Amino acid sequence: MGLAEKVTALATAIGADVKTILTKLSLFPTPTGTPTASTFLRGDGAWVAPAGSGSGDMLRSAYDSNNSGVVDNAEALGGVSPSGYARRDQEETFAGRVIAPIVRIDGGSEALQLRGGAADHVYMGFYPDTEQPGIRAGFLGYGDAGSAVMYVANQQGPLVLLSVGDVTVNGLALWHAGNFQPGVPTQSGSVTATVPNSRLEHRQTLAAPGLTPASRVVLSLAPVPDSAENDPELLDVLSLSGQPGTDTLTVTLAFASRTSGPILLNYLAV
Repeated sequence: MGLAEKVTALATAIGADVKTILTKLSLFPTPTGTPTASTFLRGDGAWVAPAGSGSGDMLRSAYDSNNSGVVDNAEALGGVSPSGYARRDQEETFAGRVIAPIVRIDGGSEALQLRGGAADHVYMGFYPDTEQPGIRAGFLGYGDAGSAVMYVANQQGPLVLLSVGDVTVNGLALWHAGNFQPGVPTQSGSVTATVPNSRLEHRQTLAAPGLTPASRVVLSLAPVPDSAENDPELLDVLSLSGQPGTDTLTVTLAFASRTSGPILLNYLAV
């Protein structure tokens, strides 16, 4: 029963023109306009059409295209499907990149894993220059495919290691001016490492009489004539280390470019 029918029925029941009474009391304004399928009765009694385009049909084909029973944009988060977001309760694999201003990892041992995948090598690159955001300034990790050499490389300046204690390699403290002890006998000498077949890394055990496994050794590139095959000023040496043994010294070198031939090294042992 419509509003008019209800008013008529009420008027008949009480024998009075309820509509007239309510109208006089301003409780039922006199309707104006024409009721149609596209109009509604406003509070002031006027039949009006909705403002703007707020009418139409919600078709499943438009709002639930996959017929899942959930509106499409409710399934998506900001227009991105659920497959584009990581879940907290399971491992996720992404084909793209994750970009964030700060990444914090709260975990125990090995909280971060870097894996080489098909590239067979992995490293972290550092791009600190705001004016040249595409220029890498250094990297940490395994820079060469299939290589066992790990690099700590500053490609734009000095490399500084800060420590409140000794800096050690394989359990042996690095010898430097800060831990040199005057009066302790020293031994010096030279060895020649011969790098074959244009390598990026080379390891070789050489004769060094007088050295023992307990010796502390400092290695450096020795000066050579300009006519020598490997001038130290032209060598791209990334790392140089020595492991003393009984009358031997095992040297390990890593290069930024492929290198071959003899390399003269000086050593000082304490």
